[in-house]
Amino acid sequence: MKIINAERDDILTIAAFFDSCWRMEYRQIVSEDYLDALSVEDRHKRLLTRYDEGASDFLMMMVADKLIGAAVFGKSFTEGYEADGEISAIYLHKEYIGKGFGHTLFIKAEQKLAAKGYTHFVLDVLSANARAVSFYEKHGYAKVDDRSIKLGEYEYPLTVFRKQFPAIYIALLRGINVGGHNTIKMSDLKAAFERRGFQHVITYINSGNIIFSSGLDEISVKTACEKLITEDFGLDIPVCVISAADLREALSHAPEWWGTAPICTNLFDNKFAV
Repeated sequence: MKIINAERDDILTIAAFFDSCWRMEYRQIVSEDYLDALSVEDRHKRLLTRYDEGASDFLMMMVADKLIGAAVFGKSFTEGYEADGEISAIYLHKEYIGKGFGHTLFIKAEQKLAAKGYTHFVLDVLSANARAVSFYEKHGYAKVDDRSIKLGEYEYPLTVFRKQFPAIYIALLRGINVGGHNTIKMSDLKAAFERRGFQHVITYINSGNIIFSSGLDEISVKTACEKLITEDFGLDIPVCVISAADLREALSHAPEWWGTAPICTNLFDNKFAV
């Protein structure tokens, strides 16, 4: 399984996938007349407009060459929450529901939104879609509004959910895995961070760079990281912690040549896109 960024030529495939999933998901919720009137062409035009205007990004979850899931996210179109990031659509092939694939795709979309600088995420769902409501609540979203939406001839209750995303941090461990000293497997390091309650944990290469999110402040994060390294790995080493927001601010003042040479490739473009 892999998750890739969609290109413009992929939007039609995503539109057709969404159309198929929508018909299956809402067959018992909205009227048959409305479902029968759905058009892949119309959906393609709407999604393509968002893509061309840069309003939304698109992710595709692939198994081999088969599309099994897709997500649309970006600026919010929800009235009253225009400053938020929004996950406007996420669908999974029925054969892969309930197996963790949806969670993986959803977390990836959240990470991408956080990378754009959004601190709050919003989404809405037809209130009668109990499975979707439960999915969002399990991912920390809380109901903030009850609304309605007209689909065809009928009005349907709509629930708006919102979530504050924890701050993203980068921890840099000094002298890890150098010359056979202070050896820590990155898989063990990732697991240790997750056991301590850090979220969205990603390690980069083998030298002790960890990207994660936390509701703690920066000083508390640094203290927790150093305690973790001492207690779990028996090492007393310096840990430097910087927030993604501070790093992003520093990089905004970098000289024009920064990142242009191959050796300067920004690791976050490939891993977490802070």
